[in-house]
Amino acid sequence: MTVIAWDDLTLAADKMADAGGSRRTVTKIYRLKDGSLVGCSGGLTKGMQLIDWLDNSRDPDKYPDNDDGSGNSIANLLHITVDGRKFRYEAHATPFEIEDEKCAVGSGIDFAIMAMHLGHSASDAVNYTNELCTSCGCGVDTLRLIKETL
Repeated sequence: MTVIAWDDLTLAADKMADAGGSRRTVTKIYRLKDGSLVGCSGGLTKGMQLIDWLDNSRDPDKYPDNDDGSGNSIANLLHITVDGRKFRYEAHATPFEIEDEKCAVGSGIDFAIMAMHLGHSASDAVNYTNELCTSCGCGVDTLRLIKETL
């Protein structure tokens, strides 16, 4: 029920959540204390626990339980580090790195990737996805990465 898109400069996300069949407007992307960016897809309550872990502890032994019992994650994080690397956290504390320059996660991934492939920004990609994907909507939030200068 989400789309989060990254275009190598901006992280953008839709604002729609489903609460018992009712649409709610929420925020799904955040800037962490170290300046990195993170977006949450999937279960938002669990996602907020994962974001708190990423922003404060990062101790693998303290990773919040994020397995739905069948090996699948309840929530997923897309973490953009201050140097622009992209990592995805799922059921366990060890993320995998996404090497593509542009990426997206969530139920609207295909719409967003196609829009960015055609030259649109992450923000535009989320807007287009909101128009086409019934699981996304309620507006767009954006955060720009302030990359480290070496």
